[in-house]
Amino acid sequence: MVSVMQDSPGVLPMVPTSPPKRKITSSSNSLPESCSSTSPNCHSGSTRMRIPVADAPSSDLHSHFPRAVSFITSALANDPDARILCHCYGGVSRSATIVVAYLMSTQKMSVDEALKFVRGKRQQVNPNLGFMAQLRRWEKDIEQRHIRKKRTLSASGSKSPTQSRRRKG
Repeated sequence: MVSVMQDSPGVLPMVPTSPPKRKITSSSNSLPESCSSTSPNCHSGSTRMRIPVADAPSSDLHSHFPRAVSFITSALANDPDARILCHCYGGVSRSATIVVAYLMSTQKMSVDEALKFVRGKRQQVNPNLGFMAQLRRWEKDIEQRHIRKKRTLSASGSKSPTQSRRRKG
């Protein structure tokens, strides 16, 4: 397989071209129902998630972001050495969009930062215009969750662990 993010936090968007050099412990694909989800490179015993979405600007990938991010996060939490194969037909739009959404959620990257990072590993990455709009919407969703979380902490009078430690010292 051609790995494009070997040095990222365990997520490998790839296009299958040969047997993998690393054991794939989890797999996520975003192929439409009419496409085959079987691959000679997928290992038995791996955990799989399927997102049936066509590569069209009108397709809704945004609604799958929370589940995909949770799936990848859980796989990595269960095994720090895990490798996640996130693939679609060409490794250009759908799988890249999922990886960008994951990086935005977990690495606190903006859409542009995450896309630049992914393109640095795989130059042909190019989410379609609809998916780019959905990533921008996801960025706003993340910002809103962060704001709500801050307000909840402020309203409850809760202190962050750092603030609590400072008061004790």
